[in-house]
Amino acid sequence: MLERINSLEDRYWGSHSRLFENVTHVIGGVGIGLLAASKDRASNRRFGRIFLVVSAAMHLYAFVTAQGKTAGR
Repeated sequence: MLERINSLEDRYWGSHSRLFENVTHVIGGVGIGLLAASKDRASNRRFGRIFLVVSAAMHLYAFVTAQGKTAGR
């Protein structure tokens, strides 16, 4: 099972740089952190949602471009 997960991860992120992968996950982590820390600050919630949307868009971009590159192999 772990080998299958690693294979899928390699296909998903293998065509992108490690920096792109790390930046994508850091942006998502910052968004989650802002949402978790925002008890009554609307600006934290707004920025948290923005970071999560950007991270999701980057994940979607990586998925779509990886599918196109692996389909041609």
